[in-house]
Amino acid sequence: MVTPNSKELKLPENSLLVSKTNTKGVITYCNDTFMEVTGYYEEELLGQSHHIIRHPDMPQSFYLLMQRRLKQGDEFLGFIKHLTKNGNYFWSFATITPSFDIDSQVIGYFSASRCPASSGVSYFEALYQRMVDEESSNTDQLGVETALQILNDDVQDKGGYNEFICSFYR
Repeated sequence: MVTPNSKELKLPENSLLVSKTNTKGVITYCNDTFMEVTGYYEEELLGQSHHIIRHPDMPQSFYLLMQRRLKQGDEFLGFIKHLTKNGNYFWSFATITPSFDIDSQVIGYFSASRCPASSGVSYFEALYQRMVDEESSNTDQLGVETALQILNDDVQDKGGYNEFICSFYR
């Protein structure tokens, strides 16, 4: 496991990190930009869980929300803090969509991540910290659900989750 440090890597404005996973979150494809930014070689990524770049500052409840939406066949948008191979971190704005077979069954997921709006990073960094604090204070599933409710409550009066996320790019 990689130990995080406090060095931030800023994504270039025009970068696009692309990855694909199977339904279990195992990486089946990543583009050159994904490898360059994360510091991993293709052979280190393929066959690994996408959690290989998960930063511990990200709340579990965020991923629970993402799983729920994707399993319903919905697109998911989010500001995500990632961990590189050398312990640095970077923020991205990710669009994750399910991939379907000819029978409309989900066979995997496609993620395209780009440089995030700094206002979104500031906002979600503070929100995620509140969520992580809640998860830490209640180490059972209730803590994760309560943290998820913090997120839902925070964006409810802002037009809903997707509308609010997208407002950082309008």
